[in-house]
Amino acid sequence: MEKTMFEAMKEYLKNDELDGQFGYDDKFSDYVNDIYCQASEKLCEITGDSSIYIEPSIQCGCGGVFMSTDHGSTNWDFESECDTLLEFAEDADTEEEFKNYIVNFLQGKYEDVMPEDEEEEDEEDEDMEEEI
Repeated sequence: MEKTMFEAMKEYLKNDELDGQFGYDDKFSDYVNDIYCQASEKLCEITGDSSIYIEPSIQCGCGGVFMSTDHGSTNWDFESECDTLLEFAEDADTEEEFKNYIVNFLQGKYEDVMPEDEEEEDEEDEDMEEEI
């Protein structure tokens, strides 16, 4: 019986064959990206917000991931996200569980979305505190 992509990925991780950042430049990056896209679509369904747009801004595997919606945006570290995805892949027993871990992760990020003007005010407040 032929292995599923999920089973092949689990074996790959179990045998410690990871070479590079998980989900970015390893041999299962296309598969992980597909699951991530499915999780993003599920997030839109759960929240009822079809304006969610997630985009990495990276160079050589470093940078950030940006989530924007009609009501604001947020961002987080790309390398940390790769580490988190690796933990999810190692902990998951099924592809569906792996996807649900990612959905929950993205839902947490969605809850961090701030309106653009509030985000700018917070940055200004931080800059003022640093000057004092």
